[in-house]
Amino acid sequence: MSSDWAAVSAELIPLALVVALSPISILPALLLVLYSTRPRAAGLAFAAGWVTGLTVLTVLFLNVPRLLGGSADTSSVWQLRLRLFGGAVLIVTGVSLWLRRNKAVRSAHWLDAIGKWSPARTAAIGLAFGVFNPKIIVACAAAGLAIDAARLGPIGQGAAVGYFVVIAGAGTLLPVLAHVLAAKRFDRSLERLRAWIQQRQAEISAVALVVIGAVLMVTGMLGR
Repeated sequence: MSSDWAAVSAELIPLALVVALSPISILPALLLVLYSTRPRAAGLAFAAGWVTGLTVLTVLFLNVPRLLGGSADTSSVWQLRLRLFGGAVLIVTGVSLWLRRNKAVRSAHWLDAIGKWSPARTAAIGLAFGVFNPKIIVACAAAGLAIDAARLGPIGQGAAVGYFVVIAGAGTLLPVLAHVLAAKRFDRSLERLRAWIQQRQAEISAVALVVIGAVLMVTGMLGR
């Protein structure tokens, strides 16, 4: 059990980083806590929706092999294939983003308007961002299949899902919690971070996608 847990926890880290390092995880949270008329409520609502989306996707793919009548060995094969395919997709996407980085739109209108959303709409948007983003789907699918293949049992699987979601949601959760706990201390730093990420979001995404895609492909080829 302990060896299975150690192995799957190591496998989940690069998958979680695909999500955590994405500007789509970080920028909305930063904009909400800095510019929303109700920053605390909006930030917490978005984080709740985002984490819920990640959890739903991961649990869904955790149970897909069982629903299809597959075994843990089948899950292991599929999650390795998904790592190879997903890693290749991430690398190609990252290279494409890098080549088009000078043409990228630095500030999308929906990001600028996000501060006007109500907490209820913000939570729904956070959920949608987690559920319908292809990059997030690939990461959560690989995570769910990896957890299923590890033979951890129900309690261990629940802990593994929570472990993955906490790391994957860190890009959203940390800015929100920093504002909630100490807005005066952190908001100036968060604003600088927001400006830098919004200005360099294409480059950040490109580098993160290529590096993490390479990690996924290597671990997939090694069967880990």
